[in-house]
Amino acid sequence: MADFTDWTHEQVRQLVDVEQVYAAYQAARTELAQRFAGSMAWKTVRGHQYLYRKRKVAWSSLGPRNSETEAAMRPSMMAGRG
Repeated sequence: MADFTDWTHEQVRQLVDVEQVYAAYQAARTELAQRFAGSMAWKTVRGHQYLYRKRKVAWSSLGPRNSETEAAMRPSMMAGRG
């Protein structure tokens, strides 16, 4: 039978640090998966451009092209360059 020893204070501190880093990693990964789920595209309707987002099978409008929708589209465009 193997002998077990208590962990040092340094080992316990490192374990806590690793658990905290891993929890932050998981939260960031979940947020990125949600933020970049689906796709985005500009659609022209009656001469005006609108930003559309596709999630699963449904497209929905995020509004007409303006500074806000341009900013919403920017991360999607940057992700596609990878």
